[in-house]
Amino acid sequence: MTGSQARARTLRGERIPIALVVHIHDTHGVTHATSVNVSLGGMQLLLEGAIAPDVSDRIDLEFELPELDLPVRVAAEVRWVASGERRVGVCFVRGLRPREVWALARLARGLAQIAPTEIFGNWNR
Repeated sequence: MTGSQARARTLRGERIPIALVVHIHDTHGVTHATSVNVSLGGMQLLLEGAIAPDVSDRIDLEFELPELDLPVRVAAEVRWVASGERRVGVCFVRGLRPREVWALARLARGLAQIAPTEIFGNWNR
């Protein structure tokens, strides 16, 4: 296993504790939340004064990551809702794009000079 593969593999199960502003788009409109943690597979959210969605609801998320010019937009499914709280766990339906994974890896590692090709090789093919 190369160093790049090891970094990507480690990041897969890693939850990054970070507060990001997240906009949730669903059938009720737009709700605002703050992330509690983020991983390649999903995130935990703290809803801001909203009615919590139900388990299995499909929602669209929008949030920004450092290093990216455009916001991340990803479909997600609600996996759990904390009883009596405004916390929910969601999993990404399609997963993140390579550039988004690269930005998340930089965020997780705090490295200023990691190149996308160190994680994925040439992903612009």
